[in-house]
Amino acid sequence: MSTYKPNNIKLYRERMGLSKKQLAERIGVNESQIGRYESGEQQPGYDKTFAIAKIFGVSIGMLMGYEKEKQEIRKTEDGYRIISLENAQVVRRQYLSAVNDTTITITPDGIKCSSACVRKWESTQFIHIIVDEEQQLLIIRQSQEDDLDSQRWSRIKDGKAYPRKITGRKFAVRLYNIMNWKPGYIHRISGFLGVNEENKNEKMWYFDLTEAEATPMSAKARIKAGVKDEQIDSDTLNVLNNIEEQKKSEKARREQMKAEGKDPGPMELYIYSPDKWGQYTFGIPCKEHDKRPKAGFST
Repeated sequence: MSTYKPNNIKLYRERMGLSKKQLAERIGVNESQIGRYESGEQQPGYDKTFAIAKIFGVSIGMLMGYEKEKQEIRKTEDGYRIISLENAQVVRRQYLSAVNDTTITITPDGIKCSSACVRKWESTQFIHIIVDEEQQLLIIRQSQEDDLDSQRWSRIKDGKAYPRKITGRKFAVRLYNIMNWKPGYIHRISGFLGVNEENKNEKMWYFDLTEAEATPMSAKARIKAGVKDEQIDSDTLNVLNNIEEQKKSEKARREQMKAEGKDPGPMELYIYSPDKWGQYTFGIPCKEHDKRPKAGFST
């Protein structure tokens, strides 16, 4: 059973066409020892590691797996570098500036769309909010003021549309229960455009509820949203209270640094991404990303 981090000894040995016995003879150990090195059951000492790396013509880091093998730079006849996207990832837009992102924010007492979302439908003041439990989607479609279940999502001021919070604690409670969200957090989701299957000319915003980022609420915000401490499990409540104390300390530290004429640096972020994002460092692999639906807006 492997007890050490996997190494590349087997990879380079086979690449050179050496058997375990041949490699063992060259570094002065028995064949079974090489097997233990390759399986990770035993780590070679520095002298043996150095000897093996020298035989293969690689660095110790490359041999032991903590330094990547340098790839040959390929170029076209015109001198342009040829770039492979085989192992690359497209950076999630949520990791970058959110100012112009089309999002919804769901709180324990309602829902609000972002300014960017509203202004792309600037002539629309009323919407239907639709939930697809099976696909775990929240969908926004345009409606008229007198339509059944229509909701006002924006207000017009000086000819410009501004988002309006749609209060609905009963709605939020149902949604939080369906998604198993903790009531002491706000959830924010980036949205994309889709079309109605029955009418391809009708565009609708859709938000994948499984892609929600969570932000902890302060005690004051929880009270305002109607969330009582007894509705939150003790572990989660302790986490929320600890974060609030950390924020207070951070605020005091920043104010002190500003008073001293010093740059306090960026604010500490308390935003928790969905667990499934953790399987990739930056975002969806390029090959998979290219198969995803179009996300842009077109009129």
